[in-house]
Amino acid sequence: MPPADGILLLNKPPGATSFAALKGVKEALHTGKVGHTGTLDKFAEGLLVALAGRFTRLAPHIVDLDKTYYAVIEMGRETTTLDPEGETVRRGPIPEESTLHEKKGLFTGRILQSPPAFSAVRLGGERAYRRALRGEDLEIPKRPVDVHEFSLLEWTPPFLRVRVRCGKGTYIRSLARDFGEACGSCAGLAALRRTRVGPFDVEDAFDPRGGVPGDAFHRGLAALRTLFSGRILTVRDARLQDLSAGRDLSPAFFREPPAGFGPHLVFSEGGDLAAFIDYGEGGFSYRFVAAEKK
Repeated sequence: MPPADGILLLNKPPGATSFAALKGVKEALHTGKVGHTGTLDKFAEGLLVALAGRFTRLAPHIVDLDKTYYAVIEMGRETTTLDPEGETVRRGPIPEESTLHEKKGLFTGRILQSPPAFSAVRLGGERAYRRALRGEDLEIPKRPVDVHEFSLLEWTPPFLRVRVRCGKGTYIRSLARDFGEACGSCAGLAALRRTRVGPFDVEDAFDPRGGVPGDAFHRGLAALRTLFSGRILTVRDARLQDLSAGRDLSPAFFREPPAGFGPHLVFSEGGDLAAFIDYGEGGFSYRFVAAEKK
């Protein structure tokens, strides 16, 4: 596949914006067409799933995946940004450990959550953080989010280490704030690390400050296979050049039948990603071709 097309797993360091973390990747691949599939706050660290070139068309299949975080909640202190970079605006008592365990059950399942004032949520046609920077007192409507796990791991007052597995749109900063209020106090985040996005794991990610390793695309492809498990086709070697040239697809191109209607990844018999296609009532159609033309 062309070197500027692929999926990359980045381990974003704390102190860098998600946008800045992609800068070195863009330079290494000599393309500006690189984007991530879910931002991390500047103070946070961990997994960013990035897509380059034609692989950006896979984004809708990744942005909605569940995410796993390890967070440190500071009980008894709330800041303007609900993270360590903000100014202290509220202090409260340090709850008893029994209270923490008593209230944690309120934060699993489908819950209502108001995003932080310092967030990219649009409010009245403008990003909320821009209005917050002007000193506006914002009331952002609550919205439903899914929290599949909220586990208390370690309590060293005032710091509580937790693991959270949640659906799209969940703000861990808001979760910390609301948990503090439920415990009769206030709270915010002291640290945050994202370790998983669906089948993608931070253990397979690389530090973008050190450049792009030669096997970077292959690390992401392994998890991509898991994501599309059951929706993978293998193109026959004899038809690979036809597929690479974008010629009309037919069942004869592939070693196996499609699993059903919907998107499928197509791999060569050698294991390289060759294309991303759709199969519907009208037959096959291309989303993009990744195999090089020969």
